[in-house]
Amino acid sequence: MHRKIVLMRSNARLARCWWGTLSVETIAHLSDLTARHFLSIRAGHLTLLDGQWFITNAGLLHIAQLRGCVG
Repeated sequence: MHRKIVLMRSNARLARCWWGTLSVETIAHLSDLTARHFLSIRAGHLTLLDGQWFITNAGLLHIAQLRGCVG
């Protein structure tokens, strides 16, 4: 649980640093993605496009690896 909280705070801080002021909804969606899938902005798993979070190819591979996909 502690790792998840640290990652959510890190993602929020980095998102504000890279993209400036973000809406409450955008930060809430980021927190949800982080909590569900352990996605990291720093690792390149997420990017913000037109105000919406986009899971990159690296993020999709990360999710697949966490779920045990091997093919």
